Amino acid sequence: QAGRLVGERDPAAAMAALGRIEASALHALSSMDRTIRLLQDAGGADPPAARTPVPTLSDVPALVERFDGPVELRIDPGLPAIPDELGSTAYRIVAEALTNVRRHARSATGVRVEARATTGGLELTVSDDGHDGAGARRRRSGLGLAGLAERVEALGGTLHAGPLRPQGWR
Repeated sequence: QAGRLVGERDPAAAMAALGRIEASALHALSSMDRTIRLLQDAGGADPPAARTPVPTLSDVPALVERFDGPVELRIDPGLPAIPDELGSTAYRIVAEALTNVRRHARSATGVRVEARATTGGLELTVSDDGHDGAGARRRRSGLGLAGLAERVEALGGTLHAGPLRPQGWR
Protein backbone atom coordinates (compact mmCIF):
# COMPACT_ATOMS: atom_id res chain seq x y z
CA GLN A 1 0.00 0.00 0.00
CA ALA A 2 2.81 2.39 0.88
CA GLY A 3 4.57 1.58 -2.38
CA ARG A 4 1.46 2.26 -4.44
CA LEU A 5 0.76 5.50 -2.59
CA VAL A 6 4.29 6.84 -2.89
CA GLY A 7 4.83 5.33 -6.36
CA GLU A 8 2.03 7.35 -7.89
CA ARG A 9 3.92 10.53 -6.99
CA ASP A 10 7.56 9.46 -7.06
CA PRO A 11 8.63 6.02 -8.33
CA ALA A 12 12.17 6.39 -6.92
CA ALA A 13 10.79 7.17 -3.46
CA ALA A 14 8.49 4.16 -3.78
CA MET A 15 11.44 1.88 -4.49
CA ALA A 16 13.29 3.29 -1.47
CA ALA A 17 10.20 2.81 0.71
CA LEU A 18 9.80 -0.76 -0.48
CA GLY A 19 13.46 -1.42 0.35
CA ARG A 20 12.90 -0.18 3.90
CA ILE A 21 9.75 -2.27 4.20
CA GLU A 22 11.64 -5.35 3.00
CA ALA A 23 14.46 -4.72 5.50
CA SER A 24 11.92 -4.33 8.33
CA ALA A 25 10.12 -7.51 7.31
CA LEU A 26 13.37 -9.48 7.18
CA HIS A 27 14.31 -8.14 10.62
CA ALA A 28 10.90 -9.19 11.97
CA LEU A 29 11.25 -12.68 10.48
CA SER A 30 14.73 -13.04 11.94
CA SER A 31 13.42 -12.01 15.35
CA MET A 32 10.57 -14.51 15.05
CA ASP A 33 13.02 -17.26 14.11
CA ARG A 34 15.16 -16.48 17.18
CA THR A 35 12.07 -16.55 19.40
CA ILE A 36 10.97 -19.91 18.02
CA ARG A 37 14.47 -21.35 18.54
CA LEU A 38 14.46 -20.07 22.14
CA LEU A 39 11.07 -21.66 22.76
CA GLN A 40 12.22 -24.93 21.22
CA ASP A 41 15.41 -24.89 23.30
CA ALA A 42 13.39 -24.23 26.46
CA GLY A 43 11.38 -27.38 25.79
CA GLY A 44 14.44 -29.46 24.92
CA ALA A 45 16.33 -32.13 26.80
CA ASP A 46 17.15 -30.09 29.92
CA PRO A 47 15.81 -31.66 33.08
CA PRO A 48 12.80 -29.79 34.51
CA ALA A 49 14.80 -28.65 37.57
CA ALA A 50 17.26 -26.82 35.29
CA ARG A 51 14.54 -24.67 33.70
CA THR A 52 13.61 -21.27 35.06
CA PRO A 53 10.23 -21.45 36.80
CA VAL A 54 7.41 -19.47 35.24
CA PRO A 55 6.51 -16.46 37.42
CA THR A 56 3.03 -16.48 38.94
CA LEU A 57 0.82 -14.21 41.03
CA SER A 58 2.96 -14.99 44.08
CA ASP A 59 5.89 -13.29 42.27
CA VAL A 60 3.98 -10.02 41.74
CA PRO A 61 5.16 -8.42 45.03
CA ALA A 62 8.80 -8.82 43.93
CA LEU A 63 7.92 -7.40 40.50
CA VAL A 64 6.26 -4.39 42.14
CA GLU A 65 9.31 -3.86 44.36
CA ARG A 66 11.51 -3.55 41.27
CA PHE A 67 9.26 -0.88 39.72
CA ASP A 68 10.69 2.62 39.89
CA GLY A 69 7.79 4.50 41.47
CA PRO A 70 5.10 4.18 44.09
CA VAL A 71 2.86 1.17 43.66
CA GLU A 72 0.04 0.23 46.01
CA LEU A 73 -0.37 -3.54 45.96
CA ARG A 74 -3.49 -5.21 47.30
CA ILE A 75 -3.78 -8.96 46.98
CA ASP A 76 -6.90 -10.40 48.58
CA PRO A 77 -5.68 -12.46 51.56
CA GLY A 78 -8.62 -14.82 51.00
CA LEU A 79 -7.57 -15.54 47.43
CA PRO A 80 -7.70 -19.31 46.94
CA ALA A 81 -4.91 -21.17 45.17
CA ILE A 82 -5.11 -20.49 41.46
CA PRO A 83 -3.77 -22.61 38.61
CA ASP A 84 -0.24 -21.78 37.47
CA GLU A 85 -1.42 -20.76 33.99
CA LEU A 86 -3.80 -18.21 35.48
CA GLY A 87 -1.15 -16.98 37.93
CA SER A 88 1.37 -16.66 35.12
CA THR A 89 -1.08 -14.63 33.06
CA ALA A 90 -1.78 -12.37 36.04
CA TYR A 91 1.97 -11.80 36.45
CA ARG A 92 2.31 -10.96 32.74
CA ILE A 93 -0.56 -8.48 32.94
CA VAL A 94 1.04 -6.65 35.86
CA ALA A 95 4.44 -6.65 34.12
CA GLU A 96 2.93 -5.24 30.90
CA ALA A 97 0.92 -2.63 32.80
CA LEU A 98 3.98 -1.43 34.74
CA THR A 99 5.99 -1.34 31.51
CA ASN A 100 3.26 0.75 29.89
CA VAL A 101 3.22 3.16 32.83
CA ARG A 102 6.95 3.61 32.42
CA ARG A 103 6.61 4.15 28.66
CA HIS A 104 3.43 6.14 28.33
CA ALA A 105 2.53 7.71 31.70
CA ARG A 106 5.71 9.25 32.99
CA SER A 107 3.65 11.83 34.88
CA ALA A 108 1.96 9.12 36.98
CA THR A 109 2.48 9.68 40.68
CA GLY A 110 0.99 6.37 41.69
CA VAL A 111 -0.01 2.95 40.44
CA ARG A 112 -2.48 0.57 42.09
CA VAL A 113 -2.43 -3.20 41.57
CA GLU A 114 -5.34 -5.16 43.01
CA ALA A 115 -6.07 -8.89 42.83
CA ARG A 116 -9.24 -10.33 44.30
CA ALA A 117 -11.22 -13.51 44.15
CA THR A 118 -14.42 -13.59 42.13
CA THR A 119 -16.93 -16.34 41.63
CA GLY A 120 -14.86 -18.95 39.86
CA GLY A 121 -11.91 -16.75 39.06
CA LEU A 122 -9.66 -13.80 39.62
CA GLU A 123 -10.12 -10.10 39.02
CA LEU A 124 -6.92 -8.17 38.48
CA THR A 125 -6.91 -4.39 38.15
CA VAL A 126 -3.90 -2.19 37.43
CA SER A 127 -4.43 1.56 37.23
CA ASP A 128 -2.36 4.71 37.26
CA ASP A 129 -3.06 8.41 37.72
CA GLY A 130 -0.94 9.73 34.84
CA HIS A 131 -2.39 12.69 32.97
CA ASP A 132 -0.30 12.32 29.81
CA GLY A 133 -1.76 9.00 28.77
CA ALA A 134 -4.83 9.85 26.74
CA GLY A 135 -2.95 10.92 23.61
CA ALA A 136 0.31 9.05 24.12
CA ARG A 137 -1.32 5.69 24.75
CA ARG A 138 -3.35 5.80 21.57
CA ARG A 139 -0.18 5.12 19.60
CA ARG A 140 0.26 1.41 19.16
CA SER A 141 3.90 0.60 19.54
CA GLY A 142 3.65 -3.06 20.37
CA LEU A 143 1.52 -6.13 20.77
CA GLY A 144 1.51 -6.30 24.57
CA LEU A 145 -2.16 -5.63 25.28
CA ALA A 146 -3.41 -7.52 22.24
CA GLY A 147 -1.31 -10.55 23.18
CA LEU A 148 -2.50 -10.40 26.77
CA ALA A 149 -6.13 -10.11 25.66
CA GLU A 150 -5.72 -13.30 23.60
CA ARG A 151 -4.07 -15.09 26.51
CA VAL A 152 -6.82 -14.00 28.92
CA GLU A 153 -9.55 -15.01 26.45
CA ALA A 154 -7.93 -18.43 26.05
CA LEU A 155 -8.43 -18.87 29.80
CA GLY A 156 -12.10 -17.87 29.52
CA GLY A 157 -11.65 -14.31 30.77
CA THR A 158 -11.75 -10.79 29.41
CA LEU A 159 -9.24 -7.97 29.42
CA HIS A 160 -10.30 -4.34 29.35
CA ALA A 161 -7.86 -1.47 28.95
CA GLY A 162 -8.53 2.20 28.53
CA PRO A 163 -8.38 5.71 29.92
CA LEU A 164 -9.83 6.70 33.27
CA ARG A 165 -11.62 9.99 33.76
CA PRO A 166 -10.53 12.61 34.60
CA GLN A 167 -7.04 11.15 34.16
CA GLY A 168 -5.12 7.91 34.27
CA TRP A 169 -5.33 4.51 32.68
CA ARG A 170 -6.67 1.11 33.74
